[in-house]
Amino acid sequence: MIQILQVFYKEADILRLILGPNGDPYFYEKMRQFFVRYFNAYLGNRTDKSKWRFPFELTLAYNSNAILGVITYWLQQIHNNHQRKSPRC
Repeated sequence: MIQILQVFYKEADILRLILGPNGDPYFYEKMRQFFVRYFNAYLGNRTDKSKWRFPFELTLAYNSNAILGVITYWLQQIHNNHQRKSPRC
């Protein structure tokens, strides 16, 4: 995940615009699908899905949207504060 965030950090200015309120919904959806696949690969092999309280697909959808929301917020904070906070913070 750090490697993914480092790419976002490096390309913060353009990604803030693309993922922002007036950005490209197609790109947002592609990034969401990427994170669904990422979390599926990460969680799918490490847990017993039958013991989950919620359907696994719902968890994937929630996590993928949550991480994009956090990333979008982080990119906006970088822009507003003119500070380049590292993904490792």
